[in-house]
Amino acid sequence: MRTSSIAAFALLITAGPAFAQGSSDFSSTASGVISIGKTYDDEGQIGSGPLFGARIDRRLFGNTFIEGSLDNLGHDRSDRFVATGHTTLISASLIQRFGSTAAQPYVLGGVALAHHTGTAGFPELGIVNETSSTDPGVLFGGGIAIPIARRLEIGPEARFYTLRADEGSSPAFAYWFGVRVGVRF
Repeated sequence: MRTSSIAAFALLITAGPAFAQGSSDFSSTASGVISIGKTYDDEGQIGSGPLFGARIDRRLFGNTFIEGSLDNLGHDRSDRFVATGHTTLISASLIQRFGSTAAQPYVLGGVALAHHTGTAGFPELGIVNETSSTDPGVLFGGGIAIPIARRLEIGPEARFYTLRADEGSSPAFAYWFGVRVGVRF
């Protein structure tokens, strides 16, 4: 609950400048993300792997947008402790962009639902468990949207997820840094 309150507070204090900024000539974007991310359970890292994501957002007012996203983050760890699997993240976020026409830095925060499936354990000891769970969480992040054509933007983006995982090796924390490509409408 404390994490949710902090995320909501951060969005509220950053949304204030939205009324003072001019808005750009688009009302929504559809974008894709590719990245490498990492996942952790309550005891440590359960692996890293590729992330592929899709998102769509819509302007609420000024430079404030609401976004829906779908991401798939894989993970693989293969040392003495072995963990493989993937997490599908569905999230809704508020995005606050800064600036009007050139590169626009932005921050975001929201809520997420994570569905995880995978295996984890110590194969040499004969201890391997399958895990499957669906857990709520919160997220925050940011990036820069750099226009490279009239309707096309590209830029770096990072997202951090804190999840309420109760099952064995289900992710309690995940993050990624990647490249976002978006089309403005």
